[in-house]
Amino acid sequence: MPLFFIEMGQGIIGRGDLRVCTSALQSCVLIAGYNAGTRDGGMYHFPSGHRKDPEVRRDMDTWAAILAPTAITLVMATNHGGMFAGEEGTPRKDRITLTNWAFEVCKSAAATLDLAGAGLQLLPAGGYMVGRVTDLAGDFINNRIELHHWSAGTYLDYGRFTLIGRRRVRQ
Repeated sequence: MPLFFIEMGQGIIGRGDLRVCTSALQSCVLIAGYNAGTRDGGMYHFPSGHRKDPEVRRDMDTWAAILAPTAITLVMATNHGGMFAGEEGTPRKDRITLTNWAFEVCKSAAATLDLAGAGLQLLPAGGYMVGRVTDLAGDFINNRIELHHWSAGTYLDYGRFTLIGRRRVRQ
């Protein structure tokens, strides 16, 4: 079962034994989605404060258009007294923007979680789980496939997956 590691500004879509994780959430948001008809699933790592960035919006919309999710979960960064002074998790404006985006673009009311980090796992019988990586099946630490230097596109590696966007450095 492959474990993919994405970074800010990247999204991934696949099916089968897909597992995805990312760096700790300081103020960013993970957008997890699943299409019950195709059994595809994926995750997009939204970089905080990029609500009006046209490249980010294009990548999010592309991710949503390819996946066509029937279910969405937004994992918001929790206020966990992070590494950066004054950090309070996902900003309110980002929360509102992404909740509206899920409804308008994905045609789905998003479930929300507040966590400092999360992963996604597609389930063999269909469906998906999003939550703390310690609550998901399998090893989410070792042997992960780092995608933050890969170009966007469709790959036949590891059963086939589509990568969207590019890594964005925290500003």
